Amino acid sequence: MTLAIVAPSFHQPGEPYIRDHVRTIAPGDTVLVCRDPRGIAALGCPVHRLAAPPWHTRIASRLQSKLHGLRSSSPYYIVPGPLPPNERERLVGFLRSHGVSCMLAEFGTMGIEVMDACDEAGIPLFVFFHGADALVLPRQDKNGLFPALFQKAHTVLVTTEFMRKAIASIGCPAEKTVLVPIGVDPDRFSRRTGHEPARKVAMVCRLIPQKGPLNCVDSFARLHRAHPDATLDIIGDGPMRADIEKRTEELKLSDAITLHGPQPHERVVDLMASADLLIQHSMAVPGGNPEPFGISLVEAMACEVPVVATRSGGIPEVVADGETGLLVEEGDIDGMAAAMIDILSSPEVAARMGAAGRQRVIDRFSTGVITQRLRQTLRLGGDD
Repeated sequence: MTLAIVAPSFHQPGEPYIRDHVRTIAPGDTVLVCRDPRGIAALGCPVHRLAAPPWHTRIASRLQSKLHGLRSSSPYYIVPGPLPPNERERLVGFLRSHGVSCMLAEFGTMGIEVMDACDEAGIPLFVFFHGADALVLPRQDKNGLFPALFQKAHTVLVTTEFMRKAIASIGCPAEKTVLVPIGVDPDRFSRRTGHEPARKVAMVCRLIPQKGPLNCVDSFARLHRAHPDATLDIIGDGPMRADIEKRTEELKLSDAITLHGPQPHERVVDLMASADLLIQHSMAVPGGNPEPFGISLVEAMACEVPVVATRSGGIPEVVADGETGLLVEEGDIDGMAAAMIDILSSPEVAARMGAAGRQRVIDRFSTGVITQRLRQTLRLGGDD
């Protein structure tokens, strides 16, 4: 079996799971399709590069990327059309020349673009929805592209039951959906110990309203009053960075809060693994999407770091409340602060939650478990 994986790019720091799909599903029998070739040589696969989208699509992409706090233009937040005929023919030729037997499209947007090419090449299309492609973009679909995709796709993959329900609400047949969480390799993560001070909190996310970064800062301020040695490392970037800097100054917490900005994944893992707690205050906001999964939460648990987060979207399916961390309601700043204080005031509780979190990752979210699920899905087409 030769597998084709199509994605906008394979280098995004926040998408290591896509690179894991390349390395683990069909090693040695995988070809790649993308628009942005940065970093792709390291994956060692034959590559077909799609042409740049039309100018009006690129402008829309820039505007949406800025709105969602992305650092570069991204097609994740626009509804594309299928590839134009010349591009489709080029892709079909590439697929046939490499004997591709099935295609995995990362994001529904890429599935829409390649669905006609898969039809023409006679290969089944598997589409992995990851978030906004299921929760936001269907509202913008004026041309019935998502229903067409659901009709043509062999199987639609989602990361949580929350996402499965969202996909069903926009017309995807239940028999076509398969739940496959995002996986991480536990061997890449380990607890860092012996650091000072003893109450290090980390936050890893885009600095956008639906991630609730100001709520996190306000909750941390309450923690800091109870434990003046506490620190907060904020890793990520976005349009709310200036608001966070202003709030930090207002609360006189500039010595306790560090904004690291965007970092390579290796540095993110290092900062996360050196923390005593990871926090995330995801919330529903107008025009945004609820948290579909929460990969940083899984990575923190792999590092034996307990989590305090909100009951937003798919998070309750990732974090076991009371076992691997604590969950609070969206907007509950005091509740989040109390949960942080409870965990950081009891090293025994923190250690127990950390150990349980790593075991949960090994059992449910490890790359080995997820890769086997993906291989089964791609071969059997929808057995769940």
